[in-house]
Amino acid sequence: MDTQRFSDWLNDQMRDRGWTQADLARASGLNTGFVSMIMSGKRGPGSKACQSIAKGLRLHESVVFQAAGLLAGRPRTSDGDALINEITDIYHRLDEYDRAEMLEFSRMKLRLQEAKGKYGTHPAPAESP
Repeated sequence: MDTQRFSDWLNDQMRDRGWTQADLARASGLNTGFVSMIMSGKRGPGSKACQSIAKGLRLHESVVFQAAGLLAGRPRTSDGDALINEITDIYHRLDEYDRAEMLEFSRMKLRLQEAKGKYGTHPAPAESP
């Protein structure tokens, strides 16, 4: 496990929320000293800490476990990967109806993009009778 990489990832998560270490400790139920050691890269999180951090950040556990290097999968190395992980996390937090709606919306957006054609222009509107 690369503790510094996890620390950097966690710092980004906290910065995006405007959180301090104390905020993370409060939201996750972890001791502030423990959070400080993780943030400084002196200690990596174990599975229990990852579960607590996921709960505190309201992320799917797999996102935190992967960031901590405790779950195999694609490395989180680019902004694109982070976006995919966020979309996946949102999807998992929705109920079945909203998941279906999210999928249908995504399909609609794809059809619209494909209709723009090679140069990204919108097709001409159909003539109305």
